[in-house]
Amino acid sequence: MTTMTFDQFYREVYLPRHLDKACRAMHVLGLVASVAYVVFVVWLQIWWLLVFAPVLTYLIAWVGHLLVHNTPTFFEFPVWSFAGYWKMIGEIITGRI
Repeated sequence: MTTMTFDQFYREVYLPRHLDKACRAMHVLGLVASVAYVVFVVWLQIWWLLVFAPVLTYLIAWVGHLLVHNTPTFFEFPVWSFAGYWKMIGEIITGRI
């Protein structure tokens, strides 16, 4: 059994499932929606609602996968997918992808 590094996972598994610009756009939109939600919850000062902040990010990102007909990596590699998401967002923001 071969052990995969995070870099291999990111290049060989994560990025290939996020090649479509619509899928990547939905991932970014999910992040923006969650940030807006957090700002709204902080403004309302109903702190327990913060536990739902990640739901928007994942829900909208999964819709992106539905649009392009592929499977999110989260179900197979939850921890690495979380890290891959943030790496991909960073690369989108910096213009690397």
